Amino acid sequence: MLHLNIGNKKLSNYFQDIDMAIWQLEPDIDRINQERKDSMVEALGIEVIEVGQDFIKGTMPVDRRTLQPEGKLHGGASAALAENLGSIGSTLCIDI
Repeated sequence: MLHLNIGNKKLSNYFQDIDMAIWQLEPDIDRINQERKDSMVEALGIEVIEVGQDFIKGTMPVDRRTLQPEGKLHGGASAALAENLGSIGSTLCIDI
């Protein structure tokens, strides 16, 4: 399983006693994952597993869906994971 954090974990540790969430929209992990059904995100097994005040954590299995024929993790799968989490974070930061 590949884990990727988007955000600044050091910053969140520094400000742990201060309520400084960067999100303009309230993050709902179940809704975030549900909205990605029937898409490439679901096909690759990407899931959001945690949202903190200034980070998003997601997972993606390293299996037949995400491997190159040689058995190495495909760079495109890694990019899809990073892009998905980055897009979610960007959306949550926008005051619509």
